[in-house]
Amino acid sequence: MMTRRTTVAACVMALLTCGTVSTAQSIIVDSFFDVYFMPESVYELEGPITFPPAPDGSGGVVETEMISMTVSGPKNPEGSVALPPPSGSFIVDSFFDVEYRLSLDGLPPGEPLIREIPIPPEIRNPPGSPTGHYETEMLAMDLSAVGPSTPPHLIRLSSTQPSLGEHIVTDLGNGNFSVDSFFDVHYEISFDNGSSWVAANNAGRISIVSAAGLIPEPSALLLALFGAAGIAARRR
Repeated sequence: MMTRRTTVAACVMALLTCGTVSTAQSIIVDSFFDVYFMPESVYELEGPITFPPAPDGSGGVVETEMISMTVSGPKNPEGSVALPPPSGSFIVDSFFDVEYRLSLDGLPPGEPLIREIPIPPEIRNPPGSPTGHYETEMLAMDLSAVGPSTPPHLIRLSSTQPSLGEHIVTDLGNGNFSVDSFFDVHYEISFDNGSSWVAANNAGRISIVSAAGLIPEPSALLLALFGAAGIAARRR
């Protein structure tokens, strides 16, 4: 049995306008037996990310700014991963839809670039962590794209800085819980097919903004965890 009862809190502070301001948004669910990446969960970039000039492979350079990014979770209501037990961790193997826009050399941003790619995030419940507080890390995000107004390019996570975050579940009483989730992501970009990489000037925080709200009953957790959902959680 699945229950549908998820709402998005109304307050959002500076979403997509100021990367230095943390999101004030929460997802409200009606079971502590929550999922990590909830079905159809959506994370959005809070503020722009700038890059130093990057070689373009022909002797020139490209100045880049990532204006927006949206990461959407699997669209299968059976695809859910239980929160890890104390001292436990899970890595989620699944494909996510990523839509982003770049501004090149100070020009208006081009068309949205959309890719479906594997993104393996990890969620950890370290010893001594407060109840409901989980550490997260985005382990990989490899993008390659080209558009009518965007030259061929590659984007990946930093090879030197981890992209860490938090997943916080708070008991609101009356059987309700809020879920706050974000990653501080460090990117690198290449315009010469990976011959050289340029690290972004700043990390980009992507925060949860919505979810479908399909929450499994406790008795259904194992089925949801290992069912034919396209998501696999492997212990670490």
